Amino acid sequence: MNKQDLKRKLQSTGLLRAVNQIRMFGKPHATAASIMNFPTFGEKVNRSIAHSRDYFRHATMALAFQRVINENIEGSIAEIGVYRGETSKFLHNLAPERPYYLFDTFEGFPEQDLEQNGKNDQRFRDTSIESVLATIGDVLNVHPRKGYVPDTFTGLEQLQFAFVLIDLDLYAPTVSSLEFFYPRVSRGGYIIVHDYNSPESNWACKRAVDEFMNDKPEFVIEIADNWGSVLFRKL
Repeated sequence: MNKQDLKRKLQSTGLLRAVNQIRMFGKPHATAASIMNFPTFGEKVNRSIAHSRDYFRHATMALAFQRVINENIEGSIAEIGVYRGETSKFLHNLAPERPYYLFDTFEGFPEQDLEQNGKNDQRFRDTSIESVLATIGDVLNVHPRKGYVPDTFTGLEQLQFAFVLIDLDLYAPTVSSLEFFYPRVSRGGYIIVHDYNSPESNWACKRAVDEFMNDKPEFVIEIADNWGSVLFRKL
């Protein structure tokens, strides 16, 4: 039996697909994209998820968005910690008709928020509002707010939110964001916090979430994405 005959035989039994999937272990995005399928998303969203840098994170966010849309959960979308806007583009495309608020310094970490062991952290400076909006493309209903958290929340006290993504890496602004958005998230809406299971900044996000949620009724669910996000759905 030659190589082509063997390949055809494997294809006919489904073994070739299984072998290829086994070979892809160690390549988490490729493995997940080949095995998991969300037909309710449609081809465009599935393609965006499959080509993202963090398959499980994007698939989880898309599932949450789908629930928000299907159940008509009222409110705007907020992303606190935007960097270059790649996640912003993905989320905005899921519900472009909803107001989308982007909060960031667009200049890296504020010095006053850096804890002692991270005083020299210079990351996330290579961005700007202009470059983020260019990445998003369709900026209808997109509202960037440049500055320090929580100062940039001023004037939005009367708004209601259906989905909030917090990706700030640091303790103080993560707590401030939870304090502001938690009471303004609609019942059934979602809050996701990135970096919960990351040791970065002395477990800053884990400390912030655990402290804030200690007396709240919602269950915090950990996600097996890069750096370990958590989410909860507002009761």
